[in-house]
Amino acid sequence: MDATQLIPEINKILKASWTKNQIASGKWIEVQWTWVGFIGKIVHAYQECGWDIKKQVEIGPKGRRMWLVFINPRWADGKAKELPN
Repeated sequence: MDATQLIPEINKILKASWTKNQIASGKWIEVQWTWVGFIGKIVHAYQECGWDIKKQVEIGPKGRRMWLVFINPRWADGKAKELPN
């Protein structure tokens, strides 16, 4: 998978219904280690469209896990942000 294939997959998740908790705290998408070479490009594409993105890392008995947390800063306005293509 590369960035051109991953963006449509992320967009499907972001277009799906959001819970109140997700609206407040963001949608968490677990990062696969195969994405490491291009994840920076993905983050930049969403930030250019106005999304806030945080990275969360968990270190546990099974190793490291990482998530990107997508936050739509326009939910309070009742307007969704654009998604990159």
